[in-house]
This record gives sequence, structure tokens and C-alpha cells, in this order.
Amino acid sequence: MKVQVVKFPPTPDEALQKVAELRPLVEKAFTESIGGNTSALANEMIVIMWHSAMLDFIEVLDGDKRVGLLMTNIYHNDFTGKRIAQIVRGYVEPEYRQQGYFKKMLEHARLVYQARSVDYIDMVTEDNQVPITFGNKIASVYRLEL
Repeated sequence: MKVQVVKFPPTPDEALQKVAELRPLVEKAFTESIGGNTSALANEMIVIMWHSAMLDFIEVLDGDKRVGLLMTNIYHNDFTGKRIAQIVRGYVEPEYRQQGYFKKMLEHARLVYQARSVDYIDMVTEDNQVPITFGNKIASVYRLEL
């Protein structure tokens, strides 16, 4: 198994191709977590966010097969002056679960984002989810559906 940051390709066409390769796990992550439809999230938009360093990917490979993906949103909070990496979605193929690969992606993210001068990583979970050991719980998030 290999855990690594997905490198941004050198050309726009290669970037679109790489996003197309990542897309199956992106779809599975959104479908499994929120039952959502990602059709509004065009590949071109993912490339733009990735290129502008707003979005980043960490993957788990079994040989050449991608079996896990962690998507993060990186931003600067103007009020606090802190750089934050927020975990947007994480996914590990069912047959690879319970083997510590999600945790390995988080450990890799910690190392990468420390090197990139990110101040902290946020991970929001739903009330019915029990997160793996990850930092300290500092808040709950409540949502008013309109």
C-alpha cells in the first residue's frame, strides 16, 4: 500500500484526465456520506479548485489501483489569520476498510499540511458517525434546513 498526495498534472488536459480518474471515488464518497448527486460539480470546476490550491487530494494505492481518497479544502481564515485544511470527504473501498487506511491518509495529511504551514485540520462528522481518533472535539455543527 502506498499513501501519497495526488500531484497536480502539468497541463490542463492532463488535469482533466486525472480528475476523471479520481471521479469514481469522489462519486462514491459523496453518495455514501450524503446521498448526494455530484453532477453539479463539473470536472472543470474540480480542476480550477485544485489548481488554485483550494482543493487537494491524498490517495491510497494498492499497486496501481486507487482504493482510497481524502479530499481537503484549504483556505485562509481572514478573521483568525490561520490557514486551515478542512476534510471535505474521505472514502476507502469497502474491501479495504478496517485496515487503517483512512487513518494513514489522515497521518499523511498531517505531515503534508504541517510542511505547507497549515495551522490546523478540521474534520466535521455527522452525529451518527464515530470518527477515528483525530484531534480534539471543539464544537458541534447545527444546520437549519430552509
